[in-house]
Amino acid sequence: IVVQVKTMSKLNLPTIKPHVVMLNSFLDKHGRDIAKDTLNAETQRLSNFLSDYNATAEVKTAVVGLNLKLLFDQLLIANNNFANVFMQRTKEDAAIEKVDALAIRIETEKVLTSFLDAIDYCVSEYDDKDYNPLINELNDLIAYYKTQLRARNTRRSNGKDVSEEPEIAKPA
Repeated sequence: IVVQVKTMSKLNLPTIKPHVVMLNSFLDKHGRDIAKDTLNAETQRLSNFLSDYNATAEVKTAVVGLNLKLLFDQLLIANNNFANVFMQRTKEDAAIEKVDALAIRIETEKVLTSFLDAIDYCVSEYDDKDYNPLINELNDLIAYYKTQLRARNTRRSNGKDVSEEPEIAKPA
């Protein structure tokens, strides 16, 4: 719309000159940089722009006089559709539960430490039972998961998608 009005302002046709002047002042009022705003601000500014267009008879006459009504109608449809889809996406994003991975890791570390302390206590308290196979298996599992985390962090820091890499074989 802005480009069309600018192009028509270069024409020296007396029939369109008042319409161009009206639309230039209308565009100056609402700003010609709407497309440079953020999505929310752009949608709101376009809504204000279109509601002002619908409320002002002189602007409507100028738009019809310059054959730009189709552009304004399509802008209204596109703005409304975008606003609906954007708001739906925002609601869906808000509904998704946010996982606090750091809190989970801290809690897991506490539980694992307590578990290993319990095993140490049992080893020192009960001499008749052999805890070495259990301890070795736990050490293997912990080493496996630490390797997985390091590999994932390395892939992520190298810009690779984590799901593309094959899994590291789990210890038997």
